[in-house]
Amino acid sequence: MAATITPLIQSYTVDFASNNNFLFLKTVQGDGHSTRYADISLMNFGQPYTFDQSAVNIVIRGTKPDGTQIFNTCEALDDHTIRFEITQQMSAVAGKVDCEISIMSNSENKTLTSFPFMIIVDPNAADVSYIVSSDEFTLLIEKINAATSSTEDAIKATEDMRELESDVKAAEEIRRENEDTRQSQEDARVKAEEARTKAEDARESAETIRNSNEDTRNSNEDTRVKAESARVTAEDSRVKAEEARVNAENTRVEQEDARKSAENQRVSAEKARESNESTRQEQESTRQSQESARQKAEEGRASAESVRVSQETARKNAENTRQTNEGTRESNEAIRQKNEQDRVASEQARVEAMQQFDEDREELHDYAIMAQSYATGGTGTRPGEDTDNAGYYYQMAKEAAEEAVNAIPIIAPEFRLDIETMELMQVGVGKNITFTLDENLNLIFSYELMN
Repeated sequence: MAATITPLIQSYTVDFASNNNFLFLKTVQGDGHSTRYADISLMNFGQPYTFDQSAVNIVIRGTKPDGTQIFNTCEALDDHTIRFEITQQMSAVAGKVDCEISIMSNSENKTLTSFPFMIIVDPNAADVSYIVSSDEFTLLIEKINAATSSTEDAIKATEDMRELESDVKAAEEIRRENEDTRQSQEDARVKAEEARTKAEDARESAETIRNSNEDTRNSNEDTRVKAESARVTAEDSRVKAEEARVNAENTRVEQEDARKSAENQRVSAEKARESNESTRQEQESTRQSQESARQKAEEGRASAESVRVSQETARKNAENTRQTNEGTRESNEAIRQKNEQDRVASEQARVEAMQQFDEDREELHDYAIMAQSYATGGTGTRPGEDTDNAGYYYQMAKEAAEEAVNAIPIIAPEFRLDIETMELMQVGVGKNITFTLDENLNLIFSYELMN
């Protein structure tokens, strides 16, 4: 009769030369009756430990949580692997069962025992109190039963021998008849087997041919798909390369136009600088004339002492203004240094832009427009650019100088436009007039009377 439950066999290793601290066999309380087995590979420092199956007995020994003992036999599967049943008594008590494997010699009083390991018995969800835990010594029972059975077998063998003699003759006759029948059936079986073998060989040959043809078809299909994919990829690359070439050529033309425009702006700015220099020389002549007037005014200072007191007050106010302007100058100097750093970074960006013109063409175009914006305005790229450019500031300086000629002696500073950074730079120091930038970066000026 076939087993109704397929046994569960779990595989582990047990070492005779090192600790088995992390070896835990798992079972459930109450399981048994040939339902759970453990196959154990015996090791010596991680290498298989072999034994002579005919010369030894191998047992599993252990102590259950309630103190009862286990001493059961193990079945040798090969020269280094054993199997033992996890019996119902071994799983009768939930908890940890401390176990060890012992190899006992059949001819000598020698025993080799493994380092301990544990069987973990998980509690059963059902009530299994009907199982009474007790000592289990299957090896001793097997030895006693073997001895008793041997005596009984000897007596029975004598009786059976007598019956056997009479049965032998009858059995021999039956054997001859059966042998003739078997031989006839064997001949028929051999012929049928030969026919089956030929049919199987033919089937295997046909299947091999079919598999080969199918492999060839699959290989050809893979080759076709890869070739088509490569063709599509190559065509895409060609189209992209052509588009990149056209874009690069367009960018080169645009950048050349931008360079010419920037050069024209630079020439215009240089002309503005030369005009500013001419204005400065005119203002110097005016300053000398004003100095003569100042000397004459000094001769009348004694008669205008009351005016001096008023002017002294004005001087103090002007001094306060000067200190404020000095702070503004220092702030502007810091801004200038920062702008210089930005200019260096911009120059580096410009060099990189020329090397990678296809990535930065729009930026170069913007720089050209920005140069025009800061030089003359009229590009529509910055708020207030028509009043925030070099030409406008020059006109403001000129008008301020003309207004100051009839008021107090004034020497206006010289300004120039840095084409690379688009910064308006002050060159030299003026007298009785100060130019500063307000919080919106608009250029403003103020007068101060210096004794």
